[in-house]
Amino acid sequence: RTFQNAKCYEFMDAFFSDAAGPEANFPAYSFIEPSYYSPGQNDDHPPHTTLRAQALLGNVYNALRQNEPLWNSTLLVVLYDEHGGFYDHVPPPSAVQPDDHVLPNFGFDRLGVRVPALLISPFVERKVIKTEFDHTSLLKYLTEKWNLGPLTDRVAAAQSFASAIVTTGQARTDTPTSVPIPTLVSAPE
Repeated sequence: RTFQNAKCYEFMDAFFSDAAGPEANFPAYSFIEPSYYSPGQNDDHPPHTTLRAQALLGNVYNALRQNEPLWNSTLLVVLYDEHGGFYDHVPPPSAVQPDDHVLPNFGFDRLGVRVPALLISPFVERKVIKTEFDHTSLLKYLTEKWNLGPLTDRVAAAQSFASAIVTTGQARTDTPTSVPIPTLVSAPE
């Protein structure tokens, strides 16, 4: 059975093939979802090893970085959805409800725990940004970039990543041309 939603999904080899080709043929937006299940799991979720997840990120970075025109037009955004189980002394802040659909016992009016996010591009300065973003900040950036209009009230209220993008037209030249890829060493049986 074929699912309508899945018709635009590709396997990772298509991403790597596209990344090696002409910059103009690369999709304007790509979303990479890791594999959550063995064999081949490569997400950062416990109890899995994080080495495979870091290898996935390294391979994506290296593929983009090896194509200079593509690299100079790319913003790689890495968003985590969990905090890894670490204690956070800052309580989750309140949030704008995304829309009118709320559950009786949960109003979707509070953000979750803080999670890391990485913006990787030759047009992003090497620094920590102190702005409070949330998971809809990526959507806010995309709706602004392509003039889509707000998707929900929460997206409309979110901070955009746009302020992190350097608009001088000068790409940074101090980004690594490649990163080492971690390897998973099997334990002896």
